[in-house]
Amino acid sequence: MVHVDFSANFVSDLNAGSSYELLSLLSITNAIGRYYNKNKVYITLAGNPYSSGHIEKQPGEPFLTNFSNINEYTGYSCTTKFYYTVKEGDTLSEIAYSFGTTYQELAAINNIPNPDLIYDGQVLLIYFNGTYIVRDGDTLSEIAEMFGTTYQELARINNIPDPDVIYVGQVLVIA
Repeated sequence: MVHVDFSANFVSDLNAGSSYELLSLLSITNAIGRYYNKNKVYITLAGNPYSSGHIEKQPGEPFLTNFSNINEYTGYSCTTKFYYTVKEGDTLSEIAYSFGTTYQELAAINNIPNPDLIYDGQVLLIYFNGTYIVRDGDTLSEIAEMFGTTYQELARINNIPDPDVIYVGQVLVIA
């Protein structure tokens, strides 16, 4: 089981109704669970069991990964096909982390015999699960451009009050 502890402000910052909150938590659970190859993710708020008024968890009660509502399943990751263009300094491990998968999976999907050898401009097929994990050097504008949206829209759906402030490891919902 993987344990993720969000700040006490997570629920208010999410500012979502019960359906959107549940979808956001499922996306987070699936991305983290898939990355760590676990089917249970224990999410707490400031060290306490997850409790939002909509969703209440008991101490030790995890969220379970659920890929049943996925549009496509290939035997690799799930959901939508996405094409990512490698930038200078990227590694397959970093790219995989940001998309909630493994470098081995990306290498297999893209027929890369040596995962240590990728190049600037190489286009990778990624099976995208609806979330993106921020990496060092990312900006909301660059992430928005990558997904064909605006930084304002990403800020809105992720309740980011200042689009200039995102942090490494932050899980963004991409709509």
